[in-house]
Amino acid sequence: MKKLILVISILVFFPLANCSGKNNSYKNNPYKEVAIPKAGEEIAIPNAGDVKTFLGIEFVYIPAGSFIMGNNYIHTPAHKHEIPKGFWISKYEITQKQFKAIMGKNPSHFKDDDLPVDSINWYDAQKFIKKLNSKGDGHFRLPTEAEWEYACRAGTETVFYFGNDASLLGNYAWTTTNSDRHTHPVGEKLPNAWGLYDMLGNVGEWCEEWWDVNAYKRYAEGDFSPPEKGKWPQLRVQRGGAALCENPDFTYPPFRYHSSYRDKCVPKFIFNLLINIYHNAGIRCVRDF
Repeated sequence: MKKLILVISILVFFPLANCSGKNNSYKNNPYKEVAIPKAGEEIAIPNAGDVKTFLGIEFVYIPAGSFIMGNNYIHTPAHKHEIPKGFWISKYEITQKQFKAIMGKNPSHFKDDDLPVDSINWYDAQKFIKKLNSKGDGHFRLPTEAEWEYACRAGTETVFYFGNDASLLGNYAWTTTNSDRHTHPVGEKLPNAWGLYDMLGNVGEWCEEWWDVNAYKRYAEGDFSPPEKGKWPQLRVQRGGAALCENPDFTYPPFRYHSSYRDKCVPKFIFNLLINIYHNAGIRCVRDF
């Protein structure tokens, strides 16, 4: 029995450690994407911020380009990162209504159609993506970490996508300071320059990759290969901060909502029936061009 309690304590510690608040100039140079039209057909390349609906979900077009990813004080080193191909990303975090329409169920802790879906682990997110792909309306996936930050920044050069003034954060994000410890309907706060809402706050958003604390060092040296599954505990990347932390007494400091801030969590928790560590975890989807 003591061994079981020890195992549970260890598994709980790592995801909740992210709530502690402790933590272990860029130029946007977009270039034009080339598309080859079919015979007798012209394909117009969308502009940044153009909106289109797929399977009842609004998506915003993000053009190819390059940016400086990370920063030089927490997530280091800052490095030039290229996004070689344009993509569509959901305008809002996936709502409970959208999740139910595809999956037929709603796992969320905070219930309402217009709230972002929450309480989903990384594998739940992949099941949703797989169902989207089965509908035959393009290829969907989770964003890479670089795509997420590039879309969040929307060409900005500041710590937040609205500037450097943390006192304005409440105009753009539901945080642990203003959320009353629950999620809120998507789209109530101001968007970024490309028309994306709630990129900061509300729910943390799963990305595709494994977490690698040394990823930015490799990227800065020119190795852009995706991080591999690391040693235990294996973690997946989350981005965007959240409106609540599993520790009810903790308030995230403003840097947890910086455009460059990286977070991580176990992709699946085997004791989830006893302790739900995913109340602050949701998703935003990408559709390839």
